Amino acid sequence: MSNGPSPLISAFVGRISQGIDIRFQLPWNFGDYLNELPRRLGVSEALDAAADALATAHASFCAGNLTPTSDVLVKHAHSLAALRRDLTDVVKARSSETLAAIMVLSITQVFEALLADTIHLTSREWKTLNAGTPEHFHKYLDGQWFTCIADVPDLIQRSKAALILHEPPSLHLLNLELEVRALLEDLNPMITRLRDRNDSFDKSAVPALISNHLGTHYLRSLAMALGVGIILNCVLSGLEGTSMIICEESTLWSDEIVRIAEICTVYRPLGSMNMLVALRMAWAGAARLESKERIETLLVEYGACVGLTEDSKCCDLGQMQRRWTLQQF
Repeated sequence: MSNGPSPLISAFVGRISQGIDIRFQLPWNFGDYLNELPRRLGVSEALDAAADALATAHASFCAGNLTPTSDVLVKHAHSLAALRRDLTDVVKARSSETLAAIMVLSITQVFEALLADTIHLTSREWKTLNAGTPEHFHKYLDGQWFTCIADVPDLIQRSKAALILHEPPSLHLLNLELEVRALLEDLNPMITRLRDRNDSFDKSAVPALISNHLGTHYLRSLAMALGVGIILNCVLSGLEGTSMIICEESTLWSDEIVRIAEICTVYRPLGSMNMLVALRMAWAGAARLESKERIETLLVEYGACVGLTEDSKCCDLGQMQRRWTLQQF
């Protein structure tokens, strides 16, 4: 029997190597916790499947495959199924390995669910996924705004269903409006803190590699939080109608995302991949035609780096906006 590392561990270690260009490096772009995963592999099906899916997708992308191969899709589906199974087991659901699997998969899962109806989780499953993140994660600013994002897909689903079943004015719809406003009240001070953190960051005070790492992370986090604010405003408009205040706030947040996207172009492709998500949110919040056209241009430029065509403009922006404003289609 060999005492060497398993093929999965070897493959994963190769994918998180510090020798990979920082524009493609996984820990640099998605979190240093990835460096801790190899020593936990081999004891949890959920974590092994998540690591295998990530390693396969990253290798494929770096090889020039800008659209998911069948192997990548199959492994991603397998990893989600394995995570579902472990979340239904009381002991496994609380294990460090299952929490690590959630950390690997949940960001992709949440962002994809924000953008499309292709992921269908129940309210209970969304709460389980959110509650499964480590307790200390919620104590930090990045954990707090991520937690806010994780509440949004379920809120959209429940709001759309409520509009079908209830005519305004309705106590049920009013409670949903209050829920959206409560999330916005939580998110607004987070946005202010994220903005202050970015504006006060002194790049000259730390080594260049760390400076690039933190500087990009601060920009991406701010852009995503602003985008979530726009989505919440869209949901609120769908529930109670558009107001001047909502429109003005979303426009300001949209313009700020565009400024961040223009700065982050030097970090493409992986270093700024989530700008594809943030820019879609910005499009929904833009009120002026010229602003929407500028965002579409940026989406084409960012999309070209990850294999998206100009015709797709990364997705049907109008359909996405209709989904967020709870229109039935």
